[in-house]
Amino acid sequence: MRSLATVALGALLLASGPAAAQQQTGGTGGIPGKVAIFNGLNKVTARISRIVAPIDQPVEFGSLVITVRYCESAPPEQAPEARVFLEVQQTTASAPTERIFDGWMFASSPGLNALDNPIYDIWPISCVDKAPEPSDEGAAKPAG
Repeated sequence: MRSLATVALGALLLASGPAAAQQQTGGTGGIPGKVAIFNGLNKVTARISRIVAPIDQPVEFGSLVITVRYCESAPPEQAPEARVFLEVQQTTASAPTERIFDGWMFASSPGLNALDNPIYDIWPISCVDKAPEPSDEGAAKPAG
């Protein structure tokens, strides 16, 4: 009976080890950012736009409203990567606002968890601390 308890305790400690390590290093070991940078494609016009989306500030891209909840970049010693958790809602005049996407997107694998929309496509490029200087060419605008 005692050996069964020892085995159970050992298994519990082994299972909790990786979780405890992740909490101490801040999760994935990435560098959190304050602004996510996306490219957005309007499939009807074939126009690509740069989308600058500060965390927790909705940004409009066509009929989409994009809200980034978290973004991080890989540390310099790792391969370049940006990971973004976001919510996307679609607004139309004839229907109420509908959430069409929420989840993670990865710059290195844009097709892994892609937005499924017949008109628009978005994919993350980077995660930075400060928004780049604005340019009027093809930029998305803040919602509101």
